[in-house]
Amino acid sequence: MAIWLFAPVPDSATHREIIETLHNVGSSWNIKVFVQVGSVSAARDAIHDGADGIVAQGIGKSAAWSLSSSSGPRFLVMTFVY
Repeated sequence: MAIWLFAPVPDSATHREIIETLHNVGSSWNIKVFVQVGSVSAARDAIHDGADGIVAQGIGKSAAWSLSSSSGPRFLVMTFVY
């Protein structure tokens, strides 16, 4: 089972608490938690908070970017991984 988070809990800068809770409560279901991010910094934070995966959203003026654009998720993922 997978759960997709896209914004931290109000008054919190991270997803750490909810990710820990989901992993603990859903351990028998092997829950995986994915966090949608819009920057390399947010991706690093999500991994540090315990996310199992990252969903890279578009960044910039519009989410309608081209895959060849340096501002889209390919750039985000490559920057994060390398």
